[in-house]
Amino acid sequence: MSGMGAMPAQPPTAAASSAPPIASGGSFVAQFTPSYAGTFIYHTHMDDSWQLIGGLSGPLIVLPRGASYDVATDHVVMLTTPAESPFGDRVRINGQLDPAPIVVHAGVPQPLRFMNATILNADLVVSFDGDAAPQWTPVAKDGSRGSSIPGVRRRSRSAVRKLCDASSYDFVVAEFAAGRAWDSSASSRCSRRAYFASRR
Repeated sequence: MSGMGAMPAQPPTAAASSAPPIASGGSFVAQFTPSYAGTFIYHTHMDDSWQLIGGLSGPLIVLPRGASYDVATDHVVMLTTPAESPFGDRVRINGQLDPAPIVVHAGVPQPLRFMNATILNADLVVSFDGDAAPQWTPVAKDGSRGSSIPGVRRRSRSAVRKLCDASSYDFVVAEFAAGRAWDSSASSRCSRRAYFASRR
């Protein structure tokens, strides 16, 4: 799991390496306690490219003890490569080639969690486009406990960020204007857009 960092004595990777082979149709369960809260990616490390486009990746959100996840205001944007065109210019957003708009709420600070699990898109750029595009504040990278985003860099800025492969970046948008819609572009050699629609 990318960004998970130091783990207890038996992390999932160690447990998996000592487990017997998993038969077709079987399963393997690795239990562990995360060292800290954050945004992480789980993804394959066996025949990476083909298994990644086959769907062996996803977001893993670890919340602080006692916190709850609010799907209405905490937004995950997972970028993956579709099996239909693994070497083309298409990208899936949350599993969809043509995703429905992501609904955000005006006047409420909201986290945006971007994750790049694509192949051959090591320098993907995510951004907000359009009139009165919102600004964001970077708050964490690869599930960090804040150490990788120094306080001096935690300031509101234009919503543009390069997102390396197998990495995550957390932002907070302090306020979305009501009744607006924006494109969020993911571009490098690929080009794909997610739409954010603001409601009260």
